[in-house]
Amino acid sequence: MKNKKIALILVGILSVTMLMGCGSKSASSDKNDKSDKTITIMAPVVAADPPVNDNQIQKKLEELTGYKVEITWVPNSSYNDKVSITMASDKVPELMVIQNKDSSTVSNVKKGAFWKLDSYLKDYPNLAKYDEQIRLNASFNGDTYGVYRKRDVIRSNVAIRKDWLDKLGLKVPTTLEEFNNVLEKFANNDPDGNGANDTTGMVIPKWPAPLNSNSPFDQMAVWFGAPNTTMIKDSKVVPDFMTDEYMKSLDYFKMLYDKNLMNKDFAVLDSNNWDDPFVNGKAGVLVDTQSRTMDKLAKKMVEKYGDDGKHGDSYVAMVGDITTSAGDHILPTTGYSGMLMVPKQSVKDEKQLKKVLDFMDKLNSKEATILLNDGIEGSYYEMKDNKFTPTKDKALLNDIAAYSQLSTNTQAFDILKVQYGNKLETDRNEIMKTGEKKAVFDPCASLISDIYAKKGAQLQNIMNDARIKYIAGQIDKDGYKAAQQQWLSTGGQEYIDELTKLYNEKIKK
Repeated sequence: MKNKKIALILVGILSVTMLMGCGSKSASSDKNDKSDKTITIMAPVVAADPPVNDNQIQKKLEELTGYKVEITWVPNSSYNDKVSITMASDKVPELMVIQNKDSSTVSNVKKGAFWKLDSYLKDYPNLAKYDEQIRLNASFNGDTYGVYRKRDVIRSNVAIRKDWLDKLGLKVPTTLEEFNNVLEKFANNDPDGNGANDTTGMVIPKWPAPLNSNSPFDQMAVWFGAPNTTMIKDSKVVPDFMTDEYMKSLDYFKMLYDKNLMNKDFAVLDSNNWDDPFVNGKAGVLVDTQSRTMDKLAKKMVEKYGDDGKHGDSYVAMVGDITTSAGDHILPTTGYSGMLMVPKQSVKDEKQLKKVLDFMDKLNSKEATILLNDGIEGSYYEMKDNKFTPTKDKALLNDIAAYSQLSTNTQAFDILKVQYGNKLETDRNEIMKTGEKKAVFDPCASLISDIYAKKGAQLQNIMNDARIKYIAGQIDKDGYKAAQQQWLSTGGQEYIDELTKLYNEKIKK
C-alpha cells in the first residue's frame, strides 16, 4: 500500500512537471513569436511632447509593415548624449536613428557595434534601390553601416531682390558678367529709391561652422571650378583651399569687398540675422538655400511689403548658381541627414537582422513614406482638386514631425507638399531637377580621419582666419600661402596622407 502511494505521488509530480514543461515551452514560443513581429526603435522628437501611444500614424504604420512598433522617443536636444548612454547599457533597441557621423558613432563602428549591411541590401527590393552617390557619402570608408535618410541633394540658391531688378530694368542674372552688373547697380543706383547711397550688392554673415559647411564661400567657390572640399589629382588628395580655382574665388570676394559690393561686416554679422539686410532694403542678394528662400525669406518680404498674391515672387527671384568661365557648377549636399543603424548588442544574429531589414524595407514603400512624412488623409491632411492641404492641429503636426525622423526614403518618392503655383516654386523645382547633373561631389565624403578627429578644429581655424584676413586685405597672397604652410605643418600633411591612403584603399575602383 505504501509503495502504491509513493507511485501515485511520483506520477502526480511527473504529470505536473510535464504540464509545467509544456506551459514553459508555450510561453517561450509565444515570446519568440512576439519578438519576431516586434521592432524596438529609438528616435529623436523635435516637438515638446512625443506622440501619444496608439496614435493614428502608429496604428497605420503597424498595419502597413506587419510589425508591432515600440518607439522610445528622446528629446532632440539631448539625443546624441542618449545614444551614447544607450549604447553603453544593457537595453539597446534593434533600430536606432543616428544623426551624424560624430566621433562617438565612428568609435562604435570601429568597435563593431553595428551591423555592416553591404551584402544584405540587395535582397530587399526597396532598400536595394538606393542612390550610389548618397550611399557612398553616408558610408564609413566605403562600407555601409546604416540606411541613409534621404534629403534634397540640391539646395544651393542665389536669392535676388526681384522688385529691385524690376525698378532698375535688370533681368535675373545667370552669368558672372550679369551677376556683377546686378551687384554694382544694387550698390550704386539707389534700388530702393530713397535717394540715399545706403545699399550694397550682397550680404554674407559670419559663418560659425568650419570650412566646407555649405557657407556662401563654399557655394560660390565651386562656381569658379574649385572642388567640393577635396579633389583627387594624380591619385593624391588635394584640399579645395590649395587649388588655383579656390584662390580665384577668394580674389573675387576680395574684389566685392574692396568695391563695397558686399557687406564690410561679413566677419562679425550674426548668421541668425543674415537676411535682415535683404528684407530691410540694405542688400539685394543672398547666396543661401532654396528652403530658406521659399519658406522664410519670401514670407518675410510679404509680411513687410504686403501680399503680392504670388507668395512673394514679386519680391524675390532665384537661380541655382552663376555660370563662370570655369563652367556651370553647383554645390550639392551629401544627400542625407543621418541614418538608421542596427546595433549588434540587441540584434544578435542574421535571422534577427533580416527581420529588422524586412521591416526597414517595408518602411521604404511609397505608402509608408507618405505616411511618415504627411500622415493620413482626412485627419492629417486633405486633398481637394489634387491640392494638398495639411492640418493646422498642432498635436497632429507634432506627430508628423516625430515620425518623419524614421523616413529614409531611399527611392526618393515624391511626398505630398503644399503647392504654391508661383514662379519661385517653378524655379526651385527646375534648379533641383537640373542641379544634380552639374553637382560637384566630394570624393572623400565617406572617409573617416583619425588625424582630423584630433586636430580638425585647430586646422579649421588656421584656414578660416586666413580666408577672412585675405578678403579684408589684412594679408596678401604670400600671407595666405604662409597660412597653408602652417596648416600643413600643424597636421594638415598627415591628414592629406591619411585621406590619400584611405581613398586609394577603400574608394578608388
